[in-house]
Amino acid sequence: MRLYSGFGIFLFAITLTFGAVMWMKSLQWAWFSTMYAVYYFAGSAWLTIATVYVITMILDRIGALREVLHNHQ
Repeated sequence: MRLYSGFGIFLFAITLTFGAVMWMKSLQWAWFSTMYAVYYFAGSAWLTIATVYVITMILDRIGALREVLHNHQ
């Protein structure tokens, strides 16, 4: 699985950016932008980081990560 994960991350990034641009193009056919895909991908990366943080905090509060997380973390 680790062999395919690098390719999967690249494939996800490409399909996410092309999907966002094509979705916007389908709503407004005369629309164009050179940075919209980069902006959309960066926003999704920030949302992923925030989601992982919230899930980690919830799991820490219920005690599921007691052996993994310590006080200094």
